[in-house]
Amino acid sequence: MREIVSIFTYGDRLLVTVFAVLLILYGLETYSFLQASGGEGLVGSASFPRVITVFGLILVVIFFISKGRVSKDKVDVKQRVVSELIDLVPLWLAIAYVACFEVLGYIIASFLYVTANMKYLGQKSWGGSAVYGLSLTVTLFTIFYYGLLGELPRGDLLNIHDILPFLDDIRRWIKG
Repeated sequence: MREIVSIFTYGDRLLVTVFAVLLILYGLETYSFLQASGGEGLVGSASFPRVITVFGLILVVIFFISKGRVSKDKVDVKQRVVSELIDLVPLWLAIAYVACFEVLGYIIASFLYVTANMKYLGQKSWGGSAVYGLSLTVTLFTIFYYGLLGELPRGDLLNIHDILPFLDDIRRWIKG
């Protein structure tokens, strides 16, 4: 019995097992969508969560298959935690980006996010990272704001549209 439990709980497998349980609960919750929406058919509000659940469970199965047998070697926990935190830097940057998105606005938050990610991914200098950040931010801003005419957060702390009023003038000119 101990061997069976260790298959699902040893090392990284515990986190993946918890993830699988949460996915199953999330997937089961979609059945209440169907009742709440009055039985809306095959494709409806519950379709996307069900697809996410299925793909998540496929990833869980792939993880357990690819890891093979459980290794019970002694591991330096402190070193392992530090390496995991370093490996998760892109996640921490994404969380900071989402948290700052409304406050800083799309332009500033995206610039900082892309610049920090480029530096983490190995760009040699902060200047080079900033060039990537600026070019990607301007490109995506142009596509979403002018091409798709979407509304992007302007920022509560520093509104770039007040500093650069020509951004809205260009949009009015495009709309006609």
